[in-house]
Amino acid sequence: MAWTKLKTTTAIVAASLFAVCTTTLIAGKLIQSPGPVLQPETFITTAGVYHWSNAAAIGQLTLRNNKTRSITLGTSQQPRGTTVVDSWTNAPSESKLTIRSNEVKFVTSDGAHSASAGITAWHPGPNWFIYRAKGMRVWAYDGDRGLWMLTATPRNSESSPVEDIQEPPPVAVLERLPDGVKKTLPKDP
Repeated sequence: MAWTKLKTTTAIVAASLFAVCTTTLIAGKLIQSPGPVLQPETFITTAGVYHWSNAAAIGQLTLRNNKTRSITLGTSQQPRGTTVVDSWTNAPSESKLTIRSNEVKFVTSDGAHSASAGITAWHPGPNWFIYRAKGMRVWAYDGDRGLWMLTATPRNSESSPVEDIQEPPPVAVLERLPDGVKKTLPKDP
């Protein structure tokens, strides 16, 4: 009798665990289902979820004008007067960019580590765009005066509004920006 109760209890626990694990797996797949693959040097002008893969990359911690900054080679340019403080290699990773009417979120993960950058004050106006640059870098323009540079590697992230950007945007982005925003950008690459 005790053996039958133990077998029944074990069967119920196993069935419950199977149901929970299956539901979690299905929910996880639905949540993480990627949107379209976004190629480098591409403009986006519609809300949605986009993703892409990143090759292994070398990252550096730099110091310039008493400000530290983490950059990924191939993503960032090293401005003149920059001192490299540390360097590391990022593993191959996956990036996901989510654009909503009130928020932009950029996440990169290598499976073991994950970091994100975002814009919570996102209020896109006419002519807004987001530009996926090379590597793990995104430029976002809200159609007015807001310009952000977002970087997300598996181990760190950076979200810089126009007043904190230390390097000029790619030429393709510069060509689409109004003169008023261009005047606020750094002149020294």
